[in-house]
Amino acid sequence: MTEHDSLTAPADVAHPTLSGRRLVAALWWPAAWLPEAARRRQVLAHWAAGATLHRFADGDLQSLPVPRPLDCDRLRAWPLQRTAGALCSAALQPADLAGRPTADVWLAEGGRLRALHLRDADVVDPADWLDADIPLITPLDLSLPEPPRQLVAEARPLHDILGPGVPRAPSPEAQRLMQALQATRPAAGTTPPAPATTPRGWRPGRSSGVMLALLAGAALLALIAGLGSGGGGWGTVLLLGAAGYLLTPAGGKRGSGQAASPGAATAASTAAAPGLRARRPLGRLVPPRWRQWAARLSLTTGLARLLGAQHAAYMRRMLAMFDEGRLDDALRHAVPLGGNGQSLGQSFGRLGPRSDLQLGDGVGARASVDFGPELERHLRTLYRRAAQQLEAAGRLDEAVFVLAELMQLRQEALDLLERHGRAADAAELAFRWDLPAAQIVRLYAVAGDWRRAVLVARRDNAFAAAVDLLQSRWPDAAAQLRSAWAQALTARGCWLEAVQVLWPLAAERGQALAWLDTASAAGGAVAVRALAWRAHGWPDTLPAHEALAEALQTDAGLAAERQALIDELLRLPKPVSPATRRLATLMAGPTLADALSGSAGGRDLAQLRALVELAGDAALSADLPTLKAGALPAPRPLQQAKEAVHCELPPGGLQAVLDAVPLPDGELLLALGESGAVRLDARGRRLAHFAAPAHQLVPADGGGSALALARRDDAWRVSRLDITSGRWTDLGMHRLDAFAHRFDGTGWTVATGRRVDVLDVQSPQLRDVLWRVADLPGPVLQIERDDSKEYWWLGPPTPDAHAQQWIYLHAGRRLLSRLEAPPSTPPALTRGMVAGHGLVDLLLAQPADARARVHLRHVASEGGLQGEGIVLEGAEVKAAAQDWLLMARFDGEHDLLELAHWQTGRLHARWHWPEADAPVARFHDGRWLLTDARGRVAVLDTATGHQQRASA
Repeated sequence: MTEHDSLTAPADVAHPTLSGRRLVAALWWPAAWLPEAARRRQVLAHWAAGATLHRFADGDLQSLPVPRPLDCDRLRAWPLQRTAGALCSAALQPADLAGRPTADVWLAEGGRLRALHLRDADVVDPADWLDADIPLITPLDLSLPEPPRQLVAEARPLHDILGPGVPRAPSPEAQRLMQALQATRPAAGTTPPAPATTPRGWRPGRSSGVMLALLAGAALLALIAGLGSGGGGWGTVLLLGAAGYLLTPAGGKRGSGQAASPGAATAASTAAAPGLRARRPLGRLVPPRWRQWAARLSLTTGLARLLGAQHAAYMRRMLAMFDEGRLDDALRHAVPLGGNGQSLGQSFGRLGPRSDLQLGDGVGARASVDFGPELERHLRTLYRRAAQQLEAAGRLDEAVFVLAELMQLRQEALDLLERHGRAADAAELAFRWDLPAAQIVRLYAVAGDWRRAVLVARRDNAFAAAVDLLQSRWPDAAAQLRSAWAQALTARGCWLEAVQVLWPLAAERGQALAWLDTASAAGGAVAVRALAWRAHGWPDTLPAHEALAEALQTDAGLAAERQALIDELLRLPKPVSPATRRLATLMAGPTLADALSGSAGGRDLAQLRALVELAGDAALSADLPTLKAGALPAPRPLQQAKEAVHCELPPGGLQAVLDAVPLPDGELLLALGESGAVRLDARGRRLAHFAAPAHQLVPADGGGSALALARRDDAWRVSRLDITSGRWTDLGMHRLDAFAHRFDGTGWTVATGRRVDVLDVQSPQLRDVLWRVADLPGPVLQIERDDSKEYWWLGPPTPDAHAQQWIYLHAGRRLLSRLEAPPSTPPALTRGMVAGHGLVDLLLAQPADARARVHLRHVASEGGLQGEGIVLEGAEVKAAAQDWLLMARFDGEHDLLELAHWQTGRLHARWHWPEADAPVARFHDGRWLLTDARGRVAVLDTATGHQQRASA
């Protein structure tokens, strides 16, 4: 520092120090104030990633990575703020520095300003202070290995279902063909017109690229030769030679025109991984571009005429075989008809006979040849007659082949097998063909294979539909499946739902009563709902719960519990018992009072009228005041409020809350770290404690159960919590790169590297995998789930590649769509993708004054701009979910948390939350939950604007 730098203008500094709460950009420790050791402790106490430390001769300057709101009066250092691009320890305005020499730092000393330049200081790395010079000793790895996982359902080979005529594995040529076709597999989301026929294709083993090159070369040579000789001679010879090479029959091998399954995973990974393959994507299939180009080329080179002549001759021979009664030869030469609406485009292969009668797996697309509607109708008549003859002769496997492979009538083929007592084979074929889950479950149940029936029903949540299919013709099987359904619900923690499912089975009502006792012991709204079922089926047990019924009548604070009871009463099956009517009569008055006071949380006139009708009391109906539309306070969605809601800060608790999820009826589940998890009722009273360590929570749909996760180095300790019974189960240690933050109660989606597994949470140590997709194109970074879809964010495999978002439907685990994002962009924030809303831009700028500027823009999935939104200065993005964005900023006086809606472009809620206690934010089922280290819990329901506060 030179003498000139220390000189300043003669004017005194009006405010030489900073006071109060301000945005602090740097800290200064004078060497005369603190010794070396004390300054080091202070630097380390304020250190953060991205900070820098400059050591001057008379002090240390620590620059913070981002300006933070701090209480200047409590600091043991000089606070500095940024003004006109420089760091200042005084409360200056840009005009106060006008005319002064340029400097990086201005320190107010004795009412005067002293200039400092960073070039005159030494940059110090505080990490050097922590070097203890202790030799590194690598400890033994005493961690338990991760338990092996295995798929729990595998598709049986076709030769085990329909006899030895089906080969045990694809030939090497067929495998090479699958790999060649993989390179040209169409994108999900499109479908061509239904093909008229699906014939044999080209020779297996010759890749599409080689074939295209040969075809293009032959066409070019033919064109050159034709130009030189008037269109004849060598040009025709070259074209015929190339066509003969390319169009050699398939040698009896089936499906050389069949492509790999266009499902979620690649064909290679799907074939390599045992068990269930990814289901076919929904939508339309687009033929590869090279097929369209080749079709045009064939028309210009005469290849189409050669193909037409060969196809016509082949069809004449095949029809003659049918006319002469040579059924076996006719079936070997028969051409499959179109029917599944999937085609890769024009076939460039000769038609040829097959060596055996085998079935496809029903999940691939094929090349097609259009013979016209008249010939197709004639072929369908011939095939129908052949199937009838084969069935009459007892040749069921061949009849199934005709129906399923030649006519694409898979359901009729299954009916044939079931009609002849082969329900087990029909179930296996339905499983391989990816038919609806309820149909697969019904066939397995009829065949007596209950293990696989329950497995598929649990995997696809198909119990209800399968029971309906079984009820009329197989009532015993329907009852057994219903019992398994109820057991599956109890495993998910849905005890009252299990009682409802088991109720139609009179012989099982003793078991239902035992489950009802478990629900009553849980307390809270679950025990209140159990009262409705006791009145319905076991009225003699009500006197033991008289105190609870009386409290529901008299306690004004039990509005949420009364609402739960009314909901349960209104969904009881018919007929209604007298005890149920009495209970409805007792609840009518308090429920009306709740509705009029606005504490019913969404109670409307229709529900009140239904309750009075359920009571069946004429006097009550006469005494009930006449209510018209608008008489009851109606909840208003938060985004419709004209002004931002000022939410009160919750009271502090005794323990830090690391995570929280909402449960039904206003209850909460809180994660307390190593202290476990607790369940609170709607008024914040503790109902249950789970001793499983809980840093994060993964709730199940319906709130019957949850997973508690505790971080252990590079792995997670996972525990399953049964909310109703209060029990928990240790599921072991697992290394997970990403996981869904909610699950359906049975299957939990997790990712490791480029593999996604749906784990069965009921299996010991999470060993069972219900469904798997392996070898994805990029690492899985994030998984989100809503009521109907699941969203995977895949990172780019290379720096110049694109990240992707894959969207799956829960029903059937089918791939719905894939979206691409620009390279090297993280998910959810800073131009990420938000579940259900396509691409979202969150542009975080860094102006010269180091205050963050947040600009929010929503881009719809189809690419159109939905709307421009919020621009805030000095804001930090905390979380984004659906239509909402949560941000933190300092307005000069208070630390604020603000909730914005990017469709309205406005702020809708605000908390005064101290930055020192910055909360963890979570969005679940339309509610924002904020928790912090002081035990505060704030819940804001965006559907109603209702606020709930609690503490641990």
